[in-house]
Amino acid sequence: MIKPLVAGIATALILQVSAAAFAEVTYRCCIDFASAPPLWYAAVSSPIGALASLLPGFVAGWLARRNPILVGFLAGLLGNVIYSAIFLTQWQPVLEGGPLTVADVALRLVFLGVSWGLVSAAAAGTAQFLRSNKPIHATCEDARA
Repeated sequence: MIKPLVAGIATALILQVSAAAFAEVTYRCCIDFASAPPLWYAAVSSPIGALASLLPGFVAGWLARRNPILVGFLAGLLGNVIYSAIFLTQWQPVLEGGPLTVADVALRLVFLGVSWGLVSAAAAGTAQFLRSNKPIHATCEDARA
């Protein structure tokens, strides 16, 4: 269970850092003085965001032999919390703001992590289904029985 979890978390971190770097380079290059992002950026950033949210759970679910949905959920949750805590949160003002600000940031990290975990769990379930190599009609007949 540890190897698929680590692979999912690593995938989440790599993809989220890559997507953020792509956005930063694009904004510096092309969007800085424009009033709106160009159409190509919207067309490219949406699939990148979808991959960044789905692929970690899919990887974890594909590699996990037992409890792939749980492993996918944990990979998405932990990957997003680690990324958000390291790269998105500016801790100096948070720590100076007192306990309520720290609690607010912790609650935000939990909500973000759980939402990404749920998406990753769905992706892990898809990976489990694809890895099982069962035809869809056989699965539907099994569900009816």
